[in-house]
Amino acid sequence: MTKNHKLDFISIGENSPYRILPQYDGKILMIGCGLKPNTFMHGVENASNAPYRETKYRVQYQMEDENGNNKSYEGGLPDMSGYAQRYDRVADILLSQQLTTFPLLQAECHLIDAQALMTVGVETIKKDPYYFVDKI
Repeated sequence: MTKNHKLDFISIGENSPYRILPQYDGKILMIGCGLKPNTFMHGVENASNAPYRETKYRVQYQMEDENGNNKSYEGGLPDMSGYAQRYDRVADILLSQQLTTFPLLQAECHLIDAQALMTVGVETIKKDPYYFVDKI
């Protein structure tokens, strides 16, 4: 799932494990943290071209490949400093079979179907580009 991630200019581009997860019938498990800190949502935002995810910064970084060789790459990052993430709103758009909430010891857990979240999330952003953020 990570083989081609280095080909992306943005951190969660189409080759990112987050964007590929739905192809594997993947699930997202949130354990005791609620629904807000969901990095998968950046993939949803990028797939739908959310306006606040536009590339603002260029960064240089190095990665070691499978043969131990260091390679330099350039990537792009957005500036989301003017927005508060409201990824908890996925609870309002997913069906009960797409988002299951259950206890695990003292933690409230959420199991999310990645394909459903990608599909419904992209549709939601296409209708309302700022649905998952609040301007601050």
